[in-house]
Parts: sequence; structure tokens; C-alpha cells
Amino acid sequence: MNTDKDIESLKEVLLLAQKESGFLTPDQAADYLHISKSMIYKLGSLNVFPRYKPTHGLVYYKKRDLDAWLEKGLVETSDSTNDHSESIKKMLDKNSKHNSNYEN
Repeated sequence: MNTDKDIESLKEVLLLAQKESGFLTPDQAADYLHISKSMIYKLGSLNVFPRYKPTHGLVYYKKRDLDAWLEKGLVETSDSTNDHSESIKKMLDKNSKHNSNYEN
């Protein structure tokens, strides 16, 4: 006869195996990205990153897919701004002229 202790032990083993596989539940994916679970579902349904549905009702996300999505949002550091210095100067000049129009 299975006891509650046996069931809990089995759940822990299954959770560990699932984590080691690289697959995350929606709750885990939301925690990993620091966003809400509903946002995970929205982004998944919009195909922002892949989702895996092995059976009806189960949804998983791969950590590496989430990492790839995060890396797409890379913001350039100040070291790379030298490559864009002319564009930055034009933007600042334009913004400066725009703001001076409101001050007059």
C-alpha cells in the first residue's frame, strides 16, 4: 500500500528528473523569467518562444529556449556605442532642438 510519504518521495524524484531534462513547467518558467504565469501563457501562445505539449493539458518550456529569447533582447553596452556615435549625436541634437521649442 502506498503511503503519503511514498507519494511525496515519488513526486520529488519526478520533479528532479523534469528539472534535469531542461523542461520547465509554466510556474517554473514564470519564476525563471520573473514574470507572471499568465504572461508565460500569452508569450507561448504568440509563439514568442516554443512550448511543448506532450499531452492535452500539459505545457512545458525549455530553459534554453527561454535563454535564447532573453538574449535576443540584448542592449548594447557603452563599449559598443562608439560604433554609433554619429547616430547618437544626431539623435541628441534633434532632441535638444525639439526641447528648446517647448521652452520658448
